[in-house]
Amino acid sequence: MSEFRTLVKGSAIAFSGNALIYGLAFVFQLLLVRLLGAEGFGIWGFAYTLMLTVAQLSTLGLGYAAVYFASSSGPAAAAAARIAILSVLGLSAAAALALPAAARLFIVPFYRLENIGPLLYILSAAVPLAAFVSIAESVFRAHHDAAAAFKMKLVPEALKVIVVPAALLCCGVDVRVVGAAMLLVLLAPAAYGAYLLDKLVLPLRTLRPAAGFGAAAAPMFSYSLPFFLMEVFQLFRDRADTFVIGYVSTAHYLGVYKGAYVLAALVSFVPNAVVYLLFPLLSRVAGGGSLREVEAFGERTMKLLIYSGMPLVVFVAVFSGTLMFRVLGQDFAAGQRALILLALSSGMGMFHAFYGNILASKKRIHKVLLANVLAFVLVLGLDLLLIPRYGITGAGAASLAGSLLLTLLVVRYASAALGKFIFPRSVLGALAIAAAALGAAYFLRGRSFAVSAGLFAGYCGLWALWLYVYERASLAAAREEFRAFAARKGLA
Repeated sequence: MSEFRTLVKGSAIAFSGNALIYGLAFVFQLLLVRLLGAEGFGIWGFAYTLMLTVAQLSTLGLGYAAVYFASSSGPAAAAAARIAILSVLGLSAAAALALPAAARLFIVPFYRLENIGPLLYILSAAVPLAAFVSIAESVFRAHHDAAAAFKMKLVPEALKVIVVPAALLCCGVDVRVVGAAMLLVLLAPAAYGAYLLDKLVLPLRTLRPAAGFGAAAAPMFSYSLPFFLMEVFQLFRDRADTFVIGYVSTAHYLGVYKGAYVLAALVSFVPNAVVYLLFPLLSRVAGGGSLREVEAFGERTMKLLIYSGMPLVVFVAVFSGTLMFRVLGQDFAAGQRALILLALSSGMGMFHAFYGNILASKKRIHKVLLANVLAFVLVLGLDLLLIPRYGITGAGAASLAGSLLLTLLVVRYASAALGKFIFPRSVLGALAIAAAALGAAYFLRGRSFAVSAGLFAGYCGLWALWLYVYERASLAAAREEFRAFAARKGLA
């Protein structure tokens, strides 16, 4: 099976999993918005974002090292997985112990958010659980097992929809109740992940430090360090707006912004499915293939990302008013412009994720780190400058500016690393159609639902026409591959 077919197969598994997971996550966020209101949702969003940030940083970038060192087979792969899991468990446990003290010293005195202290004390216990789930997913990715990773994601999303609203209805509307209920929910994927690891990767009874653990772990930590630094700046680039809004504004406006963030995340639904297995496959192509093979794989992957991802960007932007006002509630209507800007920012992810993976596969991770540092500096500076004056719209503009800068930098660095700019020029017209629709969506954002529906229908018609005229051969080849696959599986 070719690398691109492996990517498409893994993306299909991830897509099918994402469809249900994103649907459940969206329903859960909608229930929280309705039950907590804008202010309560803002407080919860701040605390949960902080907990997830601490959990992700406590992995020290070992997720990337696990993908790299555990992608082979045999004892070396099992040893790499063991080192990564044990290290993350120890580091995240230490982070969980430190978080309550850090919250008391640096969060509670400076953020005027009701019950933020007790909520963070509760959520600190979730840090090892979230970190373990993250590293277990990386181990499954190393084994190209997208199905196992998505089973872990599906369990908590299904439980959240039931457990958290039930707890709020039984115990009263309080963010602390949400925190306690989420702690119980996060136990499920951790337990299920441990079961899958024991069954598919390595017996849990062998999960203990062996002689020479430090010497064996040193290469993995050395490899993961640049990725960890990259994650530090990437996480704070993406989440600086949450911490700045929480400090300079009110919980209400933070809740409106977090609501827009939830809707903007829909944009990454399809591209995330494609990118999920991209790094190990791109590493294989870039490591053993010619430039022509890398170019062919890259152009087909970019087409898949753009043709599947851009319609979602346009949909969220065009129907931003309906989504904020009708779906989240009238208290969230003020976030429409922020949602459009955040959707554009999320849409840029399909570009810098692809070129960033090229740099990682060519062992130019220091370039990805540099790009994230520069983007973080820009976003933080614009957040501090724009949020006090323009509120959450300024935060959305800062996020978009950071994504644009990051994309331009990683494209330049990846092109230099390959000696060639990889991009399917046949998609330029489709991107121009999307850009026109996005511009119209921004300037017509106050109009009726009928205007939005007409604009989106016109965009879809032009998009389909472009595919039919300029991508007919690619679509025919994809149909033939699908028919051949269906015939092999006895589906046709």
